Amino acid sequence: MQFKKMRSQLVVLFCGLLLAARVSHGIAPNPSICPGTKEYLNPIANLNQIAFPYGNHCRHVTLLWNSTKCSAGPVGLEYAPPSPAADAKACGLACVSDMYCQAWRYTPPVRGLGGCTLIRNIAVAGRKLAGNRRKLSQDILFDTYTCSYNVFSFKNIISGEVRKAYSNGAVHNSGIVGAEPYNKDLPRHTGSDINGLSGCSIACMSQQFNPRCTGWTWNAANGRCFLYNSTGIATQPWDTVQGCDLYSFVVSQSCPLNNYN
Repeated sequence: MQFKKMRSQLVVLFCGLLLAARVSHGIAPNPSICPGTKEYLNPIANLNQIAFPYGNHCRHVTLLWNSTKCSAGPVGLEYAPPSPAADAKACGLACVSDMYCQAWRYTPPVRGLGGCTLIRNIAVAGRKLAGNRRKLSQDILFDTYTCSYNVFSFKNIISGEVRKAYSNGAVHNSGIVGAEPYNKDLPRHTGSDINGLSGCSIACMSQQFNPRCTGWTWNAANGRCFLYNSTGIATQPWDTVQGCDLYSFVVSQSCPLNNYN
């Protein structure tokens, strides 16, 4: 019994020395991540979020809003998708897979009216830049669309807006401090686990509504994915120690032009 007590005291002393060493180097400790004192679960995708990939690092994401009508604003342009959408989910997919689309609206067709309507900024329609590139709608957002909710007037209308996320690679030996991962309270994951570093990045980019993922950390030592939704987060250097081999990245809310070419 005395031996066990002494061993416990030594472990506490060692952890205290390690913590003090990290503080002395200006690195804020976050024991909730390393070496894994809490069990954070892999994220579960929101089935109502529709994400379309532009390469490996860019996602356009939308969410289905019931009883909501999105309409073009003063500088907005409403247009039909290339192919008719069978339902609201197909309409949302048509929007996120269109690099210019910023919002959409689906009304059940009645006597040939209704269906899927996409909305983009009229100022970028057809404008070409050098190298045959097009100016993206994300550059001019003012008054492109408005969305209104009314459970009575719009009870059969489903709409959504598009949010963009960009995560280019990862910074090794870095962690995100000053915030707690939001996936710590999610139910246990019942499907396939996150597939490595790239899977953690994609999980964050694909979750842009309720909550909106703003950064992620992959712990290669134990295969854990940590997602953050705090604003103003940043990566900081993090030494590799036993049980802690971190890769982190802060997600941008826009995608560079070269992701669409």
